[in-house]
Amino acid sequence: MAILGRLSATLQGIDSNSFADEDERIYAENLLFNALSRIQSPWDIAWNHNWVNASIHGAAKSLIDAGLFKKWVEHGSKPESSESLAKMADADPVLIIKKTGFKNPTDIKNCVVQHVKGPYESLFDYIAADPIRNKEFMDAMECHSKWNMTTWTDTQNWIGHWLSMLVVAKEKFRLKHPEIPDGSLVIEDLPETIAEVEVPNKAIAKQPYNFFTPQPLKGARAYFMHTVLHDWSDEPAIKILRNIAGGMEKGYSKLLIHEKLVANVRPSRRTTTSDIIMLACTASAERTEKEWHELVNAAGLKIVNIWRQPMALDGVIEVDLA
Repeated sequence: MAILGRLSATLQGIDSNSFADEDERIYAENLLFNALSRIQSPWDIAWNHNWVNASIHGAAKSLIDAGLFKKWVEHGSKPESSESLAKMADADPVLIIKKTGFKNPTDIKNCVVQHVKGPYESLFDYIAADPIRNKEFMDAMECHSKWNMTTWTDTQNWIGHWLSMLVVAKEKFRLKHPEIPDGSLVIEDLPETIAEVEVPNKAIAKQPYNFFTPQPLKGARAYFMHTVLHDWSDEPAIKILRNIAGGMEKGYSKLLIHEKLVANVRPSRRTTTSDIIMLACTASAERTEKEWHELVNAAGLKIVNIWRQPMALDGVIEVDLA
């Protein structure tokens, strides 16, 4: 941590006015770029090229089309909040986008994939329509989960809490089903998806399930969702949560939501980039802690804790029945 403290102190004191001339400034820029390339992983570089840069270009084009830059200059080009900038462009503060009249989109059937590839029900239907495309998407999501997100069991202070939950779960489970071994788990997904899943051991069962229908598993100790709800705008996300709530047992069941959490101040580029991608592809969004509370409460549930590492993009949201 000592090197981080020194680095932070040095960089915080530097801006474009810190140099004697333009040559010095360009030399410093090159030094910083070279240092960045040495600490970046191959995944960092791939993510920036394929996600961050593309999203920035798309966002800039939308702002140009909304006339925002011109209006911002007319207002003096001073720093402004997103709400203030949205008023200048007569746009939704949550979003500025073209084909929806610069209003925040909520229809997953009317996104980029439909405009480019045709009348698919959603991005996921487009992906599933081609086995090669589906395999490439799954590989990309595996990399994203491995390199962009914190393993949920590594979330700060969470593992001890989780183990204490399992002790209670095993005691109750053993009383009701003594013939089934400890640690029994059920993985749920759409029938066509679950059919392709290879189960590593007999303790894991496969359950075909569409989360827009009632939850068939009743009274589980924990229901776990990993980067599911960021695919959906509020209305369908609330339906998903209500269906899970219908299977939960009050005072016993927990819902664990492993998702990104958008910081209120200086959010990560990886998170804001993902937010733009989700908006364009699925009419959805990454959410702040406040937005997660609002979404969960609207489904008749309540957040009891949010577990996350200090610098992590994501965390585990622990949810109870209200």
